[in-house]
Amino acid sequence: MKSLLSRVYYGWIMLGVLTVANFTQVGEFNPVLAIFIKPFGEEFGWSRAEVSLGITLGSIGGGLIGPVMGPFIDRRGSRTVLVACQIVYGSCLLSLTFLAGSLTHFLIAYSLGRLVIQGGTALASQVAISNWFVRLRGRAMGIASLGTRVGQAILPAAVAVIADTWSWRYAWLFLGGIVWILAIIPSVLFLRRRPEDMGLLPDGAPRALAAVPRPVARAEASALATDQEPQWTLREALGTRSLWFLTLASSQSYFLGAGINLHLYPYLTDVGLSVPDAVLAASAFFAVAGLGGIVWGVLLERFPLHYCMAAAFCISCGGIVLLIFTRSLLLALAFALIYGVSFGGLHTLISVMWAAYYGRANVGAISGATLPLQLITNAIGPFFGGWVYDQTGAYSAAFTVYAVFAGTAAVWAVGAGPPRVRAASRQIAPLS
Repeated sequence: MKSLLSRVYYGWIMLGVLTVANFTQVGEFNPVLAIFIKPFGEEFGWSRAEVSLGITLGSIGGGLIGPVMGPFIDRRGSRTVLVACQIVYGSCLLSLTFLAGSLTHFLIAYSLGRLVIQGGTALASQVAISNWFVRLRGRAMGIASLGTRVGQAILPAAVAVIADTWSWRYAWLFLGGIVWILAIIPSVLFLRRRPEDMGLLPDGAPRALAAVPRPVARAEASALATDQEPQWTLREALGTRSLWFLTLASSQSYFLGAGINLHLYPYLTDVGLSVPDAVLAASAFFAVAGLGGIVWGVLLERFPLHYCMAAAFCISCGGIVLLIFTRSLLLALAFALIYGVSFGGLHTLISVMWAAYYGRANVGAISGATLPLQLITNAIGPFFGGWVYDQTGAYSAAFTVYAVFAGTAAVWAVGAGPPRVRAASRQIAPLS
């Protein structure tokens, strides 16, 4: 067994830990919170906009800390940030077990947990994978996103069953417990900063480095890994058109994706689907999204990133239009297939784009600097959907806006070709 493990590239072990950690994060994601919207309204009298406010506050907070967290992760690595954030959001989930009708309690606990996920764990996971994989980065991101999609397919259904069988309070206890068991302990034990720290190369180390003294192995691995990878500083990246077009496209994706994720389940029940059928359709959507993330990750190795992103946005637009007219389980499952494939792909593409265009050295700083706009739109999207429903009694107008955002995001993506090499003509110095 030990001999077998020694032949496995350690990056795959890292990826496994991060994939499981992504699964546990779903407790703070919109599809899980959607299960609590109606119980909270019935027991506490909270409107859908009030419940959505927890997402809004948490996402805005995550965006504000992103520019600080990014450079810190580049310097110190992902493990410290991941473990600290996992402890915080695991504790926040457990605290909701004792919710007694205080909207303030809910907003503080839920938004704080979401803040550290959006501004900490998501960014740290993205940086870790970007550091350990270069040639296989697309499929690695797709595999990591599979943890999230499996969580979004399974956990809402599990929460619904627990809430219906016992109480929604036990559902929060369950969500907090899996964070402590499945995320925190493995992250402490197995996460490492970069392959160069272990004398390895991204995507897999040459066996010859194993016999080289450790400091020499690290330097050689770093030099080999960065030989073909240009260096972009944050200042240089901010001067490129590609960064701003990608930021616009990804921000609009966050707006519509977060809104649909939160309101999909209540929408399906509002238009006449039974609770089991609505859960089935929502779970099918996230299951397809998980597979879609891997498929688009592989496509990314063959086709330009900006064209892949534009195609995914166009498919998303068509899926949302179909959702507007959905009144049956068959159409709901068709939506799950069409929109799920594109949604999963967009998550992978957005996770890959900064390292793919600007290199690994400052990927945390660059992605962190753009995080505020992305997470502000992520915060507004769900609240916008809840507000439209509260005003009109339906989601049609909100979903129409989401479809328009998907279409215009495809335009931004087409314009976001690779940045010119002018500012990145020099190569990266060995990573320290």
